[in-house]
Amino acid sequence: MKQITLRLPDDLHARLKELAEHEHRSLHAQVLHIVQQAVPAPPDRPGRDAHSSPA
Repeated sequence: MKQITLRLPDDLHARLKELAEHEHRSLHAQVLHIVQQAVPAPPDRPGRDAHSSPA
């Protein structure tokens, strides 16, 4: 798993925190959920393990 530093404007941070509390998630889990929803998974390719790294 990779780690990044993300700088957010104070108002966006507050909105994310409020949304996370409303959805009973940590701020980290909420941001991860939003990113996963926004970035579609690549289609499966035959012969490729879903957990393997791209070449």
